[in-house]
Amino acid sequence: MYHRVPRMLPSVTEYLARLPNAETSYPHATVKGAVTRAMLATTSLARDLRPGDLPPSVLELVHRPPTVNEWLPEVFHGILGAASYDTMFRDHGGMPAFQAWVLDGNRGLLQSPLYRILFLVLSPERIFLAAGRRWAAFHRGSTLRVLEHTARGARARLTYPPGLFADLACHAFAGAFTAATEAAGAEKVSTRAEVESDTSTLYTSSWK
Repeated sequence: MYHRVPRMLPSVTEYLARLPNAETSYPHATVKGAVTRAMLATTSLARDLRPGDLPPSVLELVHRPPTVNEWLPEVFHGILGAASYDTMFRDHGGMPAFQAWVLDGNRGLLQSPLYRILFLVLSPERIFLAAGRRWAAFHRGSTLRVLEHTARGARARLTYPPGLFADLACHAFAGAFTAATEAAGAEKVSTRAEVESDTSTLYTSSWK
């Protein structure tokens, strides 16, 4: 259900309106600072945003990013993702361009020396066997559960408090799963996100 919130960037306003307490919703749901830092490093938010575009507490993160080991509200990260879409892609390619940006960003991250070494010893199937634990290492207050997996595909469901992840975020996670599967050596990877409700999204991946 929507409720009135101060008018900010379009996707930010829509996201906050669906939450029970705007940017203070679900304080138990958090994300590792490393995830937010990596996203901010590839945006133009510091240049493009103006006062009033975001809640002040979130705007501060743009100019003073969290440390890699800090935990911050998942809602804050969601607001920054929505702001990235509005300032960089809403009028320049829309959702396809946004999804391509997310995929490229995750590919770059996982090709760094640290992650490349880790993924050399994993198969695509093993990526999904450990998906729940890996998700929990970076996200608290939401759960990723693998439903089935084979040598050529997998299905997983992400569950979360109502409205915690906007559709933008749910589709962005598909890019992260695709990049991780590619890093393990898979080819022609495809991951489809199906938003089932405001509390769950189903991911279906296939590869060669």
